[in-house]
Amino acid sequence: MPSASVTPVRPSPRAQVEFRSASNSGTKAAHRPPHGPRHRQKPMDTVERHRIENTRVQLQYSYARLIDFRDYEGFTELFAEDALLTLGGKELKGSEAIFGYCQTRPAGLCSRHVITNPFIDVLDDQTARGICYLTLYRSVTDPAAARVALPMPPGAAVDHYEDRFCRIGDQWFFQHRTAQIAFRDDSQF
Repeated sequence: MPSASVTPVRPSPRAQVEFRSASNSGTKAAHRPPHGPRHRQKPMDTVERHRIENTRVQLQYSYARLIDFRDYEGFTELFAEDALLTLGGKELKGSEAIFGYCQTRPAGLCSRHVITNPFIDVLDDQTARGICYLTLYRSVTDPAAARVALPMPPGAAVDHYEDRFCRIGDQWFFQHRTAQIAFRDDSQF
């Protein structure tokens, strides 16, 4: 009797999502909710999933715009009250610590955080995680000098951000954001 040909079924790309970071040599597997009748949740429709993804990407872009244009109050409002922001190994816990960090940025610092490759993984209607790449340009000048176009600085750093988002009421916030440095020009810091 001839054997039947079996075509393997491949899981969807979303099911294969993994995050790698410089801080751990292994992988963190994508979140999978518990299975079984006790743990069944109403499936999220595609429109809602895309809405959540788009709103999270806007948070990632807002982070760059607000820090670059020195709107530190707006920047701090992107984070949950008890959020954790980790930059260069320094942990800033809570919105007061994050705002305080912003106040320490040099007055003459001109920066541009260029965000690319955003990816959002919606875990449920209250939580999501994401990743995006950062190319950072920065230059420190005399804050009293007239604002003119500065000479193009070399890239100061290439990083990626690992994000956790939470929903509080009808709004989404960063719950945890960690910058993972890939390349850095120490003369820029």
